[in-house]
Amino acid sequence: MLALNLARVLSKQFHVYVDLVCLGDGKLKPDYARWATVHDLTGESQRGEKATGLAARLYREGQRKALVNTTVSGGFLETLANAGFECVALIHELGGVLKAMNLEEPACRIAARATKVVFPAEEVAASFAEIVPFVKDKIVIRPQGLYKRRHWQRVVQDDRIALRKRFGIPGDAKIVLGMGYADHRKGIDLFVEAGLVAARSGCELHWVWVGHWEGGMQKHVEERLAAEPEFRSIFHFPGIQSDTDMFYGGADVFALTSREDPFPSVVLEAMDAGLPVVGFESTGGCASLLAHEDCGRLAPAEDAAGFAAAVIELAHNAALTKQLGKRGKALIDECFSFRHYVFDLLDLLGMGLKRVSVVVPNYNYERYLRQRLSSIIHQDYPIFEIIFLDDKSSDNSLETASAILRDQPIDYRLIANKSNSGSAFSQWRYGSALARGELVWIAEADDSCAPSLLAETVRGFDTSGVVLSYCESQQMDGEGKILDTSYHAYVADISPTRWQSAYVCEGKTEIAEALSIRNTIPNVSAVLFDAAHLRAILDAHMAEIAAFRVAGDWLVYVLLLKHGKIAFSPRALNKHRRHDKSVTIGSFNQSLVDEIGRMQRFVAQEVDVTQENQLAAAQYIDLLANQFNLKEL
Repeated sequence: MLALNLARVLSKQFHVYVDLVCLGDGKLKPDYARWATVHDLTGESQRGEKATGLAARLYREGQRKALVNTTVSGGFLETLANAGFECVALIHELGGVLKAMNLEEPACRIAARATKVVFPAEEVAASFAEIVPFVKDKIVIRPQGLYKRRHWQRVVQDDRIALRKRFGIPGDAKIVLGMGYADHRKGIDLFVEAGLVAARSGCELHWVWVGHWEGGMQKHVEERLAAEPEFRSIFHFPGIQSDTDMFYGGADVFALTSREDPFPSVVLEAMDAGLPVVGFESTGGCASLLAHEDCGRLAPAEDAAGFAAAVIELAHNAALTKQLGKRGKALIDECFSFRHYVFDLLDLLGMGLKRVSVVVPNYNYERYLRQRLSSIIHQDYPIFEIIFLDDKSSDNSLETASAILRDQPIDYRLIANKSNSGSAFSQWRYGSALARGELVWIAEADDSCAPSLLAETVRGFDTSGVVLSYCESQQMDGEGKILDTSYHAYVADISPTRWQSAYVCEGKTEIAEALSIRNTIPNVSAVLFDAAHLRAILDAHMAEIAAFRVAGDWLVYVLLLKHGKIAFSPRALNKHRRHDKSVTIGSFNQSLVDEIGRMQRFVAQEVDVTQENQLAAAQYIDLLANQFNLKEL
């Protein structure tokens, strides 16, 4: 399932071409084929002629990087490495499984030939290292993230009713849920023993296990329950289920009874549903998670009575159950993004993508949000996160944004101010402070753009020292009609050629030659910022920036470019909406001309401006005064 979801996200969301090699048989091959070109080595030696030939062909076709999933694949990892591939291994097995399945040899091949080896928890890495000599520099601890999130449309109360109806359980009954292959390692026998202990104590609980059986364990459990037939009715074994959301949503406590489990996704799914988790100590990565993050309880290893006591405590304390479940859900939101996991894996492969945080400041732009958010979501370049900031809108902006964002794959936060800030720049500061990406795109809610805007502006950061990268903008009216395909006419008197081709230059040069005259970056939606530099500028100079009604963005650009380079693309990929009632069109007055003059004087104090450009700045002021008939003011 992890391999399937890696292929899906890489192909669908990251626009990466994926070849997927199957080393054995299984039911997921048709699903793999939806997202990748599948190559089947079932029955073949991982280091044999066919495997070697496939690795050589994939290399000739241009593939250079490989994610190698599970220790079982160690032989093929060596084959890929011999063909020239850079390989990152994903290890999900603890020592008990490695020994039981005789995986010491492939584990050694992984340790010797992988560039990096990713473990979901420290315990898994330590267990692996006990079996295989290992170079510590190769070890990466990275939980895999949750690839199956609970759908926002699920209603807990509906799930609770449906689950109890499914098994004929009273509506007020408490349900303990277990999930996974019902075998010795997963501890289905301990699950049953804990249920029996709880039943004998008089605690009325129902115990539901979802998953298929290992034959010998099924016989053992049936014999055990036959010995205490008065309690048989509280145990329910529905087998494999496609709709696991109903089980998570309808249960009260999740039981992780595994004797050994590296970092099971079922625990993350339970936390995502707001379920507190009870597990055993020293059984794997999730035990440490429960111990350190306060989202469940732990019992001594294989102590069924202690496990039952922890479950009973939660069953009789609704407030505690709610508290632990809420913490678990928050932890999933904060730390277990599958998309962010994929970003990290690509980093380990040397394919690192820039992490772009998109900040969308909004105030009463409901009518434009569907187009605007669609233009962001469908960017060709993968976005790290979206931060939607609503400044106490009086329209239905929040509802509209929520409806759009919850049905798309990018991690997002929707934050509503309790009162209107009165300043777009305070929203810039708030958004950049929240941003976890290395780059920030302030995508104003009323603008739009082409799908390639982000890929184009990110390219500017290929040059070391760039702190601001932007592209040309088209101009459109309130209804979306294109008024002009560029801002060439606006800057032609400064230079008829400067903005006709791509360039990178020192920020101070850009200030002296262009921004000393006017704001030659007419729309922030066309700009990609270095996040650290932007935060520093907004924190240090917020009072000065907010003092400008119309020229605050100009001041931000100038202050920022004193610390690095600027990159420009002449491709008009941004669409800047110019409203009839905006301050720069419909209400131009002497105070705004004074602002522009104040910015010109500020720039002249910060950098060396030529006499020619000082004259051009003065002429621009005269032009505005004449254009808006302000000479009498």
